[in-house]
Amino acid sequence: MRMPIDPFQVLDQLTPILPETLFNKEIVALDYDKDADVLYVSFVSNPFAVDSEALDEKGLVIAGLNQTEKIVRLTILKASSFLF
Repeated sequence: MRMPIDPFQVLDQLTPILPETLFNKEIVALDYDKDADVLYVSFVSNPFAVDSEALDEKGLVIAGLNQTEKIVRLTILKASSFLF
């Protein structure tokens, strides 16, 4: 299925705020909700998060953390706004 946005361009724009530990992680799943303009990025096959942390000042980039405080997913609100 083709996404209305390029998720990799969005992630590229977010590089300055993403923790370096994410750069070597494999992306397991990408999902984009066009109606809500939300991009979901999973780094594990079952991205169960017990906590979350905003990675930017506006709270648009949210890291889902597992029980050992490792990032298992990203939720990017207003994803298309990172393309401009």
